[in-house]
Amino acid sequence: MFSFIRRTLFTIPFCLLATNIYAENLMQVYQDALQNDQTYQQAISTWQSAKQNLPIARSYYLPNVSTEYNYSQSDSSGNHKDTSNAFVSVSQPIFNYAGWMGIKESDYSVKAATAAYFAAQQSLMQSTASAYFNVMTAAETVIYDKAYTRQLYNQLTTNQQKYKVGLISSVDVYTTEASYDAQVAQTIADQNTLRDNIEALAVITNHRYKTLQGIETNVPLMVPKPNNLNQWVSLATKQNYTLQSQQYTTLAAKQNIKVQAGGAAPYVYGSAGALHDWGANNNKSKDSNTLSLTVDYVPFQGGLVYASTRQARYDYVSQTGALEYQYRETVQNTRNAFLGVKSNISKVKADRQGVISSEKSLEATQAGYQVGTQDIEDVLSSISQLYSSKQTYISDQYAYLTQLIDLQENAATLNSQSLQTINAWLKKPITFNTLLKDENTKKPTASHQSTSKKTSQLASKSTTQRATEKQTSSEKRYTIQLYASHKHSEAESYMNKVQQPNTFITQSNNWYKVAYGRYTSQRAAKQALRSLPSTFKGAWITRLPKTQATQTAALKLPQPKA
Repeated sequence: MFSFIRRTLFTIPFCLLATNIYAENLMQVYQDALQNDQTYQQAISTWQSAKQNLPIARSYYLPNVSTEYNYSQSDSSGNHKDTSNAFVSVSQPIFNYAGWMGIKESDYSVKAATAAYFAAQQSLMQSTASAYFNVMTAAETVIYDKAYTRQLYNQLTTNQQKYKVGLISSVDVYTTEASYDAQVAQTIADQNTLRDNIEALAVITNHRYKTLQGIETNVPLMVPKPNNLNQWVSLATKQNYTLQSQQYTTLAAKQNIKVQAGGAAPYVYGSAGALHDWGANNNKSKDSNTLSLTVDYVPFQGGLVYASTRQARYDYVSQTGALEYQYRETVQNTRNAFLGVKSNISKVKADRQGVISSEKSLEATQAGYQVGTQDIEDVLSSISQLYSSKQTYISDQYAYLTQLIDLQENAATLNSQSLQTINAWLKKPITFNTLLKDENTKKPTASHQSTSKKTSQLASKSTTQRATEKQTSSEKRYTIQLYASHKHSEAESYMNKVQQPNTFITQSNNWYKVAYGRYTSQRAAKQALRSLPSTFKGAWITRLPKTQATQTAALKLPQPKA
C-alpha cells in the first residue's frame, strides 16, 4: 500500500567506519534531537492524528447498534401498575455515496501524512547536521582567528624591537599594530557568531555542548553515484517524501469533490429491531420484531451541495498548483545539491593547493622583507592570506558534507547510517570554552611606548631639536638603509651584489647594516630615495650614529670583468 516507503538502490557510496565514543559527536547530537526537537515531535503527533481519519471514514459504512430500556410506574384509582420494555436495533448503511468516497479521500490523506512524517525524519537529520556543521565551521574560524592574532602579535613585537635598533621605520610598527587591532575585533565578532550557532543547535537538541568532534585534517571527497544529474533528478521526483505528500494531498482534494457532490445522492439503509415489553396488557410480557428499509433523499438543501462542490473544485485547483511548485522546487534543490557536491569537491582540492601556495608565498615575502625588496604591507597581506586559505579549506569541507546530506534528503535516501558514516570522519575534539575565553589582547606596552615616544620625536620637532639641527646642519646625519644582518659577511655580500655606488656598512647592537649615501637633511635623503632603482622597494631613511655621521668609508666594489 505504501509503496513510497521503499528505498532505492541509488545511493552515495559510504564506507562505514568505527565511531569515536569518547566525545560528543554528530550521532549523539542526532539522538538528542530525536528526543527533544519539538518540530519533529509535532510531526509525530500530526501523523498519529491523521491516521485516525481512515477508521473514522470507514465507520460511516459499518453497522450501528443501539439499545433502549424504559421503566415506568402509575397509580390510578388505587390501581398500581409497573411497566417496562427493552429495545435493540441494528442499522446498516446500504448506499452512502458520500461516505464511500470519503473512505478513499481519507486513505489519500493518511498516505500524505505518512509521507510528511518521513519527510520530517529526514528534515531532522538535515537540520541537525547543518546546525552541527555551522557550529564547527564557526569554531574553526575562531581557531584560525586566534592563531592569526598570535602571529600578528609576534610580528608586532618583532617590529617594535627592530624599530628600537633602527632596522625599520615607525610606519612598519603602526601598520602592524593596525592589523593586529583589526584582527582582535574580528575575533570577537567571530566568537559571537560561534555563540549564536551553539544556541541555534540547542534549539533543536535542548543541549549546550562543551565539546564536539570536527574534521581533523580532511574528509574523503566522494563523487555521487550514479554520477549523472538527470538520474538523481529522476530519482528525487519519484521518491522525495515532501513531493509525495503533496501528491497524495492533491489526490485527496480531488476525491473531496466527489464527497461534496455525494451530498445530493440518496441515502439508503436497512434496520432491524426487537422489543420486549413486560406487563403491557394483563401483566403479560410481549415481544415484537421489526425489519425496515429506508431511503433518505433530500433533493434540495438550500444550495449547500452546489456551493460545497464548487469550493472543493477550487481547493483541488489550488493543490494542483502547490504540487507543480513542489515538483519544480524538488528538481531545483536536487540539481543544486548535486552540482554543489561536484563544485565543493573541486573547491576543496583547490583550497588544499591554495594553502600550500600561501605558505610558500609567506616564506618568500618574509625573505624579501628581510632583504628590503618587500614592505610590511606585503608581509601582513601574506599572513592574512595564509590563515584565510586555511579557514576556507576547512569551511568548504563542511559545505561539502552539507551538500552530500542535502542531495540524499532530496532523493529520499538519507538515513541514520549516512550520518553514522560522516560521523566517523569527525575525529578532532574541539572545546568551545577555550575558544570563547577572552585572551589577553594587551599589546606589548613597554616596547610600544618606546616606539610611540621615538615616533613622536621623529614626527614633531621641538624648539630644542630645531636649534640642534641648525647647529649641526653641516653634518651628514641621514642615510638610506638597504639591508641588515647579524653577520658582517652577509652584509658585505649584499653590498657587493647590488654594486650601488656610495654604499657602506655600519654597525649597531650586533647588526650590520648596508646604507646608501650620507645626507645633511631628510629632504635630501628623500630625494635620493626616490631616485633609487625599484629593486630597493623596502629601503627607508634612518639616522646615522654620531660616530659615523662624518666618518667616510671606502667602498670595495668588485672589479668589472673585461
